[in-house]
Amino acid sequence: MRALIPITCVVLVACGVPASAGEPSAAPVALTIASPSPSPLAIRGLPPVTAGAAAEAGVLFVRGSDDWIYRYDGATGQLSRAIRHSTIQRSTSVGAYAEGLEGGLQLLRWNGTIEAVDCGPGRFQLVGPRDACLSYTDTRSSRSVWIRMSGEAPRPFLSGDWGAGEMTWSPDARNVAVLRSSGDQSLRTRLHNALWMVAVGGAPRLIYEPPSAEAFLFGLGWSPDGRWLTVWEQPIVSNSLGADGDHLLLIDATSGTATDLGVTLANRRWLQWSSDGRLAYVKGGGRETWREKELVVLAPGGAGIPVTDRGHVGLAPAWEPPPTGSPALFWVEAEVGDGNGGVYVAGTGPGARYGVEKRGGAAPQRLPIGQIVEGLRPSDDGRVTLTLVRRPTQPPVHDEQGALELWLTNPSTAAQVRLISGLGDLAFGFYGSQPSLFDLVAWSRDPR
Repeated sequence: MRALIPITCVVLVACGVPASAGEPSAAPVALTIASPSPSPLAIRGLPPVTAGAAAEAGVLFVRGSDDWIYRYDGATGQLSRAIRHSTIQRSTSVGAYAEGLEGGLQLLRWNGTIEAVDCGPGRFQLVGPRDACLSYTDTRSSRSVWIRMSGEAPRPFLSGDWGAGEMTWSPDARNVAVLRSSGDQSLRTRLHNALWMVAVGGAPRLIYEPPSAEAFLFGLGWSPDGRWLTVWEQPIVSNSLGADGDHLLLIDATSGTATDLGVTLANRRWLQWSSDGRLAYVKGGGRETWREKELVVLAPGGAGIPVTDRGHVGLAPAWEPPPTGSPALFWVEAEVGDGNGGVYVAGTGPGARYGVEKRGGAAPQRLPIGQIVEGLRPSDDGRVTLTLVRRPTQPPVHDEQGALELWLTNPSTAAQVRLISGLGDLAFGFYGSQPSLFDLVAWSRDPR
């Protein structure tokens, strides 16, 4: 999502709210595989390579390092170009929404067709549950917003002088959380904003405003039940300060009561809600990914419980998605240590990252995965897990393209099947930089 906020952290994200299925009104068109070759200036890396068929994998849309999103069909093993110069904004049971970096929105259906989504007159689009959608146009100092609900024509939602910045839909598509700028242009207070709730059919209301006139909010996210919002608060305008972490707030969407969850790096993929209302997040600041990163599970209204000890870092949490029972928690873990000099990327010492699973009250169990694990993502039925691994380099280098691979893992049998290799995304271990399975991949077997 585009927001009128400073670049205090560089995190490319898709909408982090669990999605509901929506049926866009535009008629689908056939996917054309034969696409023009990108210009040399657009190529940032080599295309990914399929390793063959794996029917249990379903369908994946994978972001390559060459500015393309690819469709992988597990039944055939075919890997084909779908769309370029876009990021995956949101996934549903019918497909994944791809947001153009320069505007426009396309629905990449799991069946291989692509259709344009028209949310209104704005250049940029923000799709929500139940086919709700916002469109907006940014100028240098203002943002005009239009809203389109399912079956309705677009209509004005927020005027350009209202001060709308970052926005995100509630899970029931009845409200939009908006960070509203104060409009003060002084040097120290120019980024001050506040969290507002704007009802689809009602008036805006203030939820929370930082007490200091120099502070500002960014990185909005919802809990699946729509009761809680997460957002980061930074006390002053400072890229250096933001690189060391900001205060993560848990805010009651009704009362506006804010709970400070401590300093964390502003990585929205390190916040994951379970189906039974628990929040897993990586607590701890500092620029080195291999230090002071404690994985905590919080039940709103209760105290946060660490699931990693002081001798280990816990990263990239992911919950099992079944709607009933107590879902299992997966994460990436490594020993605390010195990851400088390429050690982190090489997968040795504190770079020897492995997968962990915890079910109910049982002790955490290390998963038998032999590679350097960067991420885990259970399927909708919990039978298989999508695993992101890193191929070590000899000698280790920090900027190697194509070092990531996707595997399908069966946790019960430890069977592994390689799906795709040659994926790009750097993970040099500073500023919370770690490739995210939720950013790189939209998965038909886990349409979150």
